[in-house]
Amino acid sequence: MLNHNQLENICFFKDPLGDGSITAFDKQTQDVSESYVAFGPRTAPDERLTLLLAAAPMLYQQLTLQNKALQTIIDLFEDIPVKNEQHYNLMSAFIGLQNGCLLAQRVAQEGVEKISAQFDNEAKRG
Repeated sequence: MLNHNQLENICFFKDPLGDGSITAFDKQTQDVSESYVAFGPRTAPDERLTLLLAAAPMLYQQLTLQNKALQTIIDLFEDIPVKNEQHYNLMSAFIGLQNGCLLAQRVAQEGVEKISAQFDNEAKRG
């Protein structure tokens, strides 16, 4: 499994001269010598899914940016001196969006089976 920092810095590319595999490398170091095959010729994804899989790192990274932006908005809303029902409804919506970003990232890090099992255990206890 990759941790958050590794997922934040991963970049996929498809070598146009290669065997059709999708390669991953760390975009921060840009050291292609340490790249590895993310999806190889024997386990290559269906062509209809190639673009989605290639976009996965960017989607993960976008969730991080959205989470940070939502936290900024939440912080601003917490500083508003006069609060009403509309304020609380918006805060609730922003917190829900932020939780969705964090949940999707946890699934990417730990796998859907592990996260589902955690939710099942919480529901049984709760």
